[in-house]
Amino acid sequence: MAKALIKRSVTLMGHQTSLSLEPVFWEALAQAARVEGVSINALVTRIDLTRSGNLSSALRVWLFERAQKALALAQGDDQQAGERDDGAEDGARRELLAKQDDA
Repeated sequence: MAKALIKRSVTLMGHQTSLSLEPVFWEALAQAARVEGVSINALVTRIDLTRSGNLSSALRVWLFERAQKALALAQGDDQQAGERDDGAEDGARRELLAKQDDA
């Protein structure tokens, strides 16, 4: 069963806004920001600049695509991993390499 939405404030280009996401997406967003070496606000701002439509939906889609790219990289499918170049691939690649170093 899905957990309730969590509402948090973020700052985008100097303006505060609130986002509602499920806990799993907040966790994935925090992890992606750590891997990218940026704050959550900076990562959300970057995604915001490329979106069309609702920001919460754009974040979910970006995180899903990032996870798909990480899986494709882990399976050796570089073609699928490189279909969309918006920074998610680099983060997914860094995350995969970090996991391999930990193993």
